[in-house]
Amino acid sequence: MEQGVEGLTDRGRRPHTCPHKTDGAIVEAIVAARMKHPTWGPKKLLQIISPHYQELPAVSTTADILSRKGLIAPGKRRIRRFHPGCPKTTTNEPNDIWTADYKGHFRMGNSLYCYPLTVCDMHSRYLLRL
Repeated sequence: MEQGVEGLTDRGRRPHTCPHKTDGAIVEAIVAARMKHPTWGPKKLLQIISPHYQELPAVSTTADILSRKGLIAPGKRRIRRFHPGCPKTTTNEPNDIWTADYKGHFRMGNSLYCYPLTVCDMHSRYLLRL
């Protein structure tokens, strides 16, 4: 009623405040400590500024702050070309290739060891023998 027809339009949903946001003075202290010691990580930086502040952010939050300020280089991502357990051969029809897999040993209820070996059809993944 107070805003009339304009009150029916969509408004932003972003919150006005963030109660758990890290204090600006702490952020500045973290950045200053990193500038002074560029090879130190977030955990050690928090230790050197801890005598000056009551509440400090978590190590992960400190790493996020340093990352946002461009003080941490992103790590090199490893790209895995294939799953290491994936067979590198392909089959066209059932019974082209059979696979045998030793599953390790375990002790059964009668105190004897069992050494299971599976034989599977690679194309259909059908278990032929155990």
